[in-house]
This record gives sequence, C-alpha cells and structure tokens, in this order.
Amino acid sequence: MAAESDDTIRLVAGAGRVVAVSDALLDMIQYPRQAVLHLPVDLFFRSMLRATAVQADFQNLSEPVVCFIFSSAMQAIRVTIEATRDTLLYFIIREVPQSRLQERFFLVSQFFYSHDTATALLSWPDLIVLQANQCFLDYSGSAAEKLTDAFGRPTVEHTARHVRSVGQKFKRSPDPRVPTQTVRRPQMLEPGGRQQYWDETWTPIWDDGQMSMLLAIHVNVTGHVRTRRLARKQEDVIRRQSEELQAIIDNISDGLMLVDRERNIKLLNNSIRQLFYDPDNLKRAGDSFRHTHYYDLAGNELTPEDTVALHVLRGQRIQNRAIRCERPDRTIYLSESGSPIYDDKGQVEAAIVCSRDVTAQMERNKRDLMDQQRMLALEQRQRESLQRAMEMKDQFFSLVTHELKTPLAVIDLAVQAIQSIQSPEPTGKLQAYLQSIRQSNYRQLRLVNNLLDMARATSGHMRIDRQCYDIVALVEALVDSVRIFTEKKGMALSLSAPPGPLLLCVDAEKLERILLNLLSNAIKFSPQESRVEVELALEEDWLALTVRDQGIGIPPDKQELIFERFGQVDSSLSRRAEGTGIGLALVRQFAQALGGDVSVESRSGQGSAFTLRLPAMPGFGPAQNISPTGVMEPGQAAMIEFADVFS
Repeated sequence: MAAESDDTIRLVAGAGRVVAVSDALLDMIQYPRQAVLHLPVDLFFRSMLRATAVQADFQNLSEPVVCFIFSSAMQAIRVTIEATRDTLLYFIIREVPQSRLQERFFLVSQFFYSHDTATALLSWPDLIVLQANQCFLDYSGSAAEKLTDAFGRPTVEHTARHVRSVGQKFKRSPDPRVPTQTVRRPQMLEPGGRQQYWDETWTPIWDDGQMSMLLAIHVNVTGHVRTRRLARKQEDVIRRQSEELQAIIDNISDGLMLVDRERNIKLLNNSIRQLFYDPDNLKRAGDSFRHTHYYDLAGNELTPEDTVALHVLRGQRIQNRAIRCERPDRTIYLSESGSPIYDDKGQVEAAIVCSRDVTAQMERNKRDLMDQQRMLALEQRQRESLQRAMEMKDQFFSLVTHELKTPLAVIDLAVQAIQSIQSPEPTGKLQAYLQSIRQSNYRQLRLVNNLLDMARATSGHMRIDRQCYDIVALVEALVDSVRIFTEKKGMALSLSAPPGPLLLCVDAEKLERILLNLLSNAIKFSPQESRVEVELALEEDWLALTVRDQGIGIPPDKQELIFERFGQVDSSLSRRAEGTGIGLALVRQFAQALGGDVSVESRSGQGSAFTLRLPAMPGFGPAQNISPTGVMEPGQAAMIEFADVFS
C-alpha cells in the first residue's frame, strides 16, 4: 500500500507489521522508509522510536497515549498516539505543540555539550532519560553505556531512588512554581578511593499544572570543596598559630605594642596594658597623653611626637630609653625600645615597641645613689679630716726640722770658731774631735734637709727657682766636687758630655741635690777599684743625665720600691752604708717637679744605671756666672751629701 500523500502523520500496520508510513512521519522521526517498512509494530515503537509509554500495548491500543518518541538524531518529541482498526491498524501520531526539547530548552541545551557539567532531562514520574550528556551517565554510574543507548530508557535504579526523593518534594508543593532546589552531596569514589562532590540543581518542568519533567544540572565541585577544606585547615592552622602566638605574646613579661604607619595601635599584649592608665581607650599612638604626663630622666616633659612609636615610624631605632610616667594613679618608670618593620618596598610599614617596667630598679638606684652620696660625704669628711691631720703633721714636721737646723748651724759656727782660735791649725785629739763634730753635724744637716724637702714635696709647697745655666759647666762642677771622695775609695770617676755650652733653664739647687744623691749611692754601693761614669746627652727633646756604677745592682722586682719613701732593697746593706731610704724618693720628687722623671736599669751583681730626663727647653739669655748651686760654697753640698759615706 502506498504512503499517504497528505501531511497527516500516519502509520499503517497489517498482520502486526508496518505496511505504510506517511512522509510527515518520516520527516518527524528522520528515518528512511526502507528502515521502517515491515518492522513489527511493537519493535517500531519500543526500539526504533523508544516510545516512553512503556506500559502501552501498541497492537491493541484502545485509548490515546501521550509519550515521548526519539528521532534518529535522538531528539525527544512529545506526541499523542491514537489507533483505529478495520481490516488494517491505523496509527495517527500528533506532535504536542512546543514539545521538541531542543527548541523548548534552547538555553539549557548548551549544558548538554559540557564535559564538566552533568546534565539530563528526565520524564516524570517514569524517569526516562529524554536528554543527557556523557558526564551525567558517568555521574549516575552508567558509564558502560553508550550515550545514545541511554535515551528513552529509565535511569539506573540507585539514581532513580534519589531522583524520586527529590521529585516528591516538588510534587507535594501546592504551588507549581516551586523554585529550583540545589543539593550538595558526595558521589562515587575516584580511583584510589577519594570522594567527589557535586552541586545538584533540580528544576521541575510543568505542563498543564502537572510536573512532567525534571531538569538536572550537576556541577562537580570536588576541587572547590577540597580547596575550601584545605583553606579551612590552613585557617585552623593559622588560627591555632595565631592563638599560640597571642598566648606567647600575652605571657611575655615585657610589654609589646604594634603601631601601623597610620599611627593606629594594632596590638597590645597583657604586660603593656598594665603599663597604661586606660588601655581600653587607646586607639592611636599618643592617646595616653590625654591623662598621663611623660618626662625624660633630665625632667624635660615629652610630647606625643616624642613617643618611641613615632620615632620608629620615622625610620629610627630606639634602645632602652628611660622615661618617667606621671599617671593619675601612680608614677612609674619605663625602659622603651623600638624597631621598624619594613614592607617589600623597603618602606616602614609598622613599629614594634617593647616597654619594661623599671620602677623597682629606679627606686633601688635612687636608694643606692643616696647611699653612695652619704658614703661619699662621709669619705669626703674623713679625707678632709685626714688632710687636715696630714697638714698639721707636715707643719709640725717642717717646724721641727726648721728648729733642728738652727742648733746645727750654731754647732757648725762653734767648730769654725774653735778652729780659728787654735790657729794655725788644731793638733792632736782636738783636731779629731772637731772633725767628728763636723761630720756628725753634716749628717744631721743632710737628714734634716731631706726630711724638710720631703715634707714640702708632700704638702705641695716645693719651690722651684728656674734660671738659665750652662748645664755642661754645672754638671762638670758637681762631678769635680765629689772626686775627692772617689779618690779616697780608689774609684775612677768620668764625665761624658757634648762639647760647648748648653743653655738650659733649671733649678740648680734641685739638680745638684739629684746628681749628688745619685753619685752618693753609686759610690756607697760600689766596691773599691771600680768605676763610676756620668753621661750627659741630648735625646730628641729631652736632656738625659745618667750615673752608671759597677755596684751590687738591684733586683728587677725591687727597682720601683727604691723610689718610695723609706723603700730599701736590703736594710742590712743600707745600714752598713748609713742609708735612710728617702734619698731616691726625694730624687723622683725633684725630677717630677722639674717636669721630668728618673728611672733605673740594673741587675743583681752587675751594677746600676740611674737616668734623669728633663725637658730640653733652652734658656734665653746669658748663663748665670755663679757657683754650681748658687747657695753654698763649692764642695760644701758634697760634704753634706757624703757625710754618711766618709769621715
């Protein structure tokens, strides 16, 4: 039988098989006529068209059936199927207006081409797959099926159970305009056992007030979930670390404050809160100046611009700056330090300030200072009392020595008078007695002079009388005055000096006392037939006068002792040589009074070399034409100095 030529969508069956098909139906289903003819009717509807009316008996259809059929391109079309029978079975298939899904859901259709979004359109309530993509099959657990094989078939059972539970919520709603429902739930396991997470969006489709379809758009959010979980874990770690850091900061004994570049206070730990009067109302650096006055240790009042935080924000570093804080309730002392925090551009981003309460330490320092001041005052009074006692002693000592010189001078005049009366010269025992009296008188006079000079030096009353002399002639005269003593002992005495006059401003009497004392010691502690050398030399800006002997020498550990008052190397030796132990101490006093010093180089048993160094300041004007000392007759000073050596 030929196909109908009009536009009626018809199908004719005989003996249970398709015997004719209209062109309109072939245009709808997009199958060739040869593929349709002679197919069993049931096979045509159920297999080729995949009609969703699964309960219908198409060969014995008594009532119209509304269902979906699929074209060869797997496009779902909603149709009404009616059947009439005489000798043949006639099917009239009418397309429901606007039932083609690609046209009805044009915007949604784009999701079916996504590889990341699981999209499906299911009929309700039989849950036939009308349209889907491969991602949905993978999501629903039908990954083994071909995509085209799934169309027109019910979804897998475990997915169907979930879809029914979702669809029931829409169906129970009295309002057919129930909005879309979004559910997030874990779904299937990845290789290795890791779960995936999906956002399921279900949208009901209503026709004539009845829910006819469900649109499922599921997005895989596993990455987002894991990212959020990781972020939450990181946030938890950061939070715990922050709490731990805050606990550490709060339990630090020193106060910590963080100030940003806008001067806002970002952090105050517990310790520093106790240092402020009203910490809860401190928002910016300098707010505490509203009720507290700050001073440096010099008493200068500070301004808000003088705070450590603002100095640090200007790029400075502060170390241990002490300040006094006059709070309304009490006064405290703080030691503050501060360091800047830089951003990645090297700009100061914030200031960290460390404050320590040093009130107790400052109070202790005050008490210690007061104790020290009391001790210093007591020590000063004791020193002044001792100084007065020493001055009184020196005055007494000076008075006594002055008084001793008077009878010594009388004794010396008496000896001279006796010698002049017994002219031309005393003989016998009288001469010996007179000589003994004079020598004893010289010894006492030498001792009195030394004691008197030592008292003057100690009290600071030593008088220096500088005049210009030819120092070479002066030293020669002094050396010649003692030759008589070296000859008596069989010793050689030599002088080495630069040629010509050498003018120098010096106190001749002090120089004479120094040189005679050094020569006296050299002769006193040297054996007979030995040699004593005197050397005068210029050493750059210094005049060096050296007395070198071949005597008993001085051990290295005793060389400084001999320049102290009453300091002696060996008292037995000094006693045999009539020493008092103040000669060399007086020599150093004289040398230092002249602007120089005296030193010694010596070894035990190898002699000694005493060197006097004076600043070589040349004198201006002619040399004085006077005796070597300008005080006594030539040789008289030597007689006094050597009274302990020879009779």
